[in-house]
Amino acid sequence: HLLPPEQLAQRVQEIVHAFEKNPPKFIVDTRKVHFPLTRPPLELWPNITNGISLLANRPADQNQLVQILLRAFDVRPEDVTKGGFLVPERPDSIRRFDAAYASILGSSTDPAEARRYEAMQPFRRYVMDNYQIVGQYDTQVLFERK
Repeated sequence: HLLPPEQLAQRVQEIVHAFEKNPPKFIVDTRKVHFPLTRPPLELWPNITNGISLLANRPADQNQLVQILLRAFDVRPEDVTKGGFLVPERPDSIRRFDAAYASILGSSTDPAEARRYEAMQPFRRYVMDNYQIVGQYDTQVLFERK
């Protein structure tokens, strides 16, 4: 079930507000598989495996995403091809990546997907500012409050 972007934005605001009032000790990004293109609708950050985002089903999208990663995060190509979880650390890089990733979503699926991704920005920001990764178990990532 995917919420329309406007409803998702409202729901995200409600969640962030509730977490600010009563912050959980842990947050788990479960990376559930959903349609379309197996992209989780409430993902925090894209999952990069073997240089390919779960979003990127077309070769052109795969190459475009890898190039964005290399530029935005100063990632070495050999690190991207080894796979792994993208852990954003620099706000300027995050802003560039978010804009580029939303553009890929909009061109690869439909504009509503890009708006859903943008609607998740306040939650990603909340997690980045208040949590740190303490473990990754297969596709699940565990964040603990700083």
